[in-house]
Amino acid sequence: MPFANKQELQSFIETAVSAASGYRTTLGQVVGKCECYFEGLQYINTYGVGGFVNSTTGRLLTNWNPNLPNLRVTHNHVTEKVSVAAAATYPTSFDASVEPPIRDHGVSATVVSQTLEDTIKATVKHSNLLEAAQDANLRRCVAGTYGIGVAIKNTMRDVTMNGQTMKLPSKQLVAFDVHPTRFILDPYITSRDLRNHDYVIYTDVWTLDKLRSVYPNVKWDADDMDTIGKLTPYEQALSTLSGTRLFEKYRVYSQTKGAIVFQIHRKDESGRFGEYYVAVKSNKKDIDWITEGDTSSPFGGDGLPFVLLHGNRRANSTWSIGDVS
Repeated sequence: MPFANKQELQSFIETAVSAASGYRTTLGQVVGKCECYFEGLQYINTYGVGGFVNSTTGRLLTNWNPNLPNLRVTHNHVTEKVSVAAAATYPTSFDASVEPPIRDHGVSATVVSQTLEDTIKATVKHSNLLEAAQDANLRRCVAGTYGIGVAIKNTMRDVTMNGQTMKLPSKQLVAFDVHPTRFILDPYITSRDLRNHDYVIYTDVWTLDKLRSVYPNVKWDADDMDTIGKLTPYEQALSTLSGTRLFEKYRVYSQTKGAIVFQIHRKDESGRFGEYYVAVKSNKKDIDWITEGDTSSPFGGDGLPFVLLHGNRRANSTWSIGDVS
């Protein structure tokens, strides 16, 4: 059953975040170390339970002697091996084949099938889905697991009517790659297929300007916001450790005000991810329920706009091991 009020939704989010905190911390450590190795930072001194946040991190010096001033220069075999694995699994295209239902016959069935295939190919092209899959493929070879998501973006486009061109509201499907720590899942379900989970929560941190742009009808107050630096301790620590080679933009916007956005997909009674919620968590006591009054998913199919790519299987876990490991 859909959540009846804001309090029920907020309680669900807090419970899910708390339950997933353990594996998200461990996952963040493993993924962060692999990403640093891929960037050539081979000598990570320590990384602790706090996901690089509450521990000392650094790089060991020449001959493992911290009293020597120079870093050891080595040939990075990790990057070479990952590049070979990524090239072998590099996606170059998406193929779609539509079979008309039995009730359709003749020329009309062929026309409908071809139209649907052309629509799918156009959607893939204009959403940059192939580029997102290529980026996610490389990162899954590094970290073991990486995600692909699609979002519906509100845009204005030129439309010509009666010889006049005017801008009208429109929607655009946009694909993007997803860092595995952005997912909040039930820790007791270890299936690597997101469709086998009861709920999938995607979380991200947005700046105040983006919140005002995407949700202009909500009143956003900068006094209710924390800085991006405070909201993203994991990304800030990895940026520092890697010399800003990882999460560079997070350092740039560290003093910008922002908030945490939760996109929740939950299965309904039919077994489809039919329930859809967007909530924003700031310094206020209560969340802002953006989609209140409409809990139906805007996505077709099973209702879930995310998929996980995997590397080498890790036993009894949602997450996998990358070639870096």
